[in-house]
Amino acid sequence: MKKIFITGIALWMTVLICFGNTPNDKTQSLTKQEKVYALSVLWKELHYNFAFPERLQQVNIDSLYLAYIPKIEQAENYDYYRTLQAFLSHFNDGHTTLFDHLGRDFSQYDVPKLSVQVFGEKIIIENMAESMADKLPIGSEITHIQHIPVAEYMRDSIFPYIAAAPNNKLSFGAWVVLFGKPNSLLHITVKTIEGTQSEAQLIRNIWATEEEKREKWAHPFNSNSNDYLPINIEIKQENIGYIQLNTFAPASVIDTINAVFDQMLPQLRQCKGLIIDIRNNGGGSERAWFNIVHHLVLTDTFTEGVSFAREHSAERKAKGQACDSILMKLIGATFHDTPYVDYYKGTVMNETFSYSFSNPVPDSLKLRQPLVILSGSGVASAAEGFLLVMKEAKRGIIMGEPSKNSFGQPLFIQLPGDVVAMINASHIKSVDGTDFSQTGIPPDITVPMDVKAYLEGRDNVLERAIEELQKMIKQKK
Repeated sequence: MKKIFITGIALWMTVLICFGNTPNDKTQSLTKQEKVYALSVLWKELHYNFAFPERLQQVNIDSLYLAYIPKIEQAENYDYYRTLQAFLSHFNDGHTTLFDHLGRDFSQYDVPKLSVQVFGEKIIIENMAESMADKLPIGSEITHIQHIPVAEYMRDSIFPYIAAAPNNKLSFGAWVVLFGKPNSLLHITVKTIEGTQSEAQLIRNIWATEEEKREKWAHPFNSNSNDYLPINIEIKQENIGYIQLNTFAPASVIDTINAVFDQMLPQLRQCKGLIIDIRNNGGGSERAWFNIVHHLVLTDTFTEGVSFAREHSAERKAKGQACDSILMKLIGATFHDTPYVDYYKGTVMNETFSYSFSNPVPDSLKLRQPLVILSGSGVASAAEGFLLVMKEAKRGIIMGEPSKNSFGQPLFIQLPGDVVAMINASHIKSVDGTDFSQTGIPPDITVPMDVKAYLEGRDNVLERAIEELQKMIKQKK
């Protein structure tokens, strides 16, 4: 299944959209007609190619388009981007957004010395500058941003520009909200673990400050250097193999992943059980996991879902218009039922690809131990493809939280002002018809990240996985 690494693009594009960037000359010189044309192209392509036609009906795309015409006409410079992104964000899809063609110019925005994590519906402080340690104790929950309740601020100022399913907008937004123009102020109110309230005004100036002059972090981070490697393999307690897959991008990591995995195969074969941790994996190339899957899946073939796309037929649409009583009355024709009504409404979907692969690894070389796969909201794109393969193969237990639901094949569209948009042109389901497009791939055993454990430097999800694996090992004996 062909995929493009989108998660990082979406995050950075959201930062650029929310907080602005220097507009290029072509954007500044756009006429009203060109801006309306850009919106119209998106409207047309969504109508024709967006892989979720039911969402077009839910948001009433024609009414939405009409409402955005005066907005795009009045949009000057960077507001042109913001308006187009806001329009696309109504469709709640991570592959339907503006493309990060502007680059990552850190001179245009900055962040304060603050690090946060999302736990459930709460944004929790995990670290801060030394000077803020008393005002913003570790573990505090952010309750207000710029004197506005968090839920309200996110809803009005951040979520309208985030292209993601509704249940994932907070995980995007909690990171994005820290960004702003260099040296701008971020005022936050927090509730400490003890229940007291505290306020702080932070300056977004980390990157504007020379590195040797930057204030130190108040606490060491829980993460370690292994979290930034594409692959890390360890043999943990009671001979349990732990395989951490942090990214499948860029393409250059494929050789690294294969080399490390192949080198560790003899030791992994001696393990009593295996854990694969993809919680930090935002995707990349599916070729990065082929070799690993070949050794884990116990069958000669395996599948990675089924892809559906829009199907159009001008003739069948014409025959289907007989179902429109208002139109028939206007043209003096007879209203009647027709088998082509879905073509008229533009909702016909056709199966385009069924992804089935052969497994070249002989049975004698496969890893047959009990397996637990750790997943969560950070798992997207090609990493979700890996998760889907393992779920369809019924290989292992998935534990943690639902994945990001960022499947799809983006269709790229060039717009005036050197803007590139993308629209999701494929709807991927499991082979049994299960649709994960708005829910993500659910775990078999739900284990949310625990705030207390995290702040203590513990990984409660990994701890639970080891416990579950030990049970499976005993049952196998």
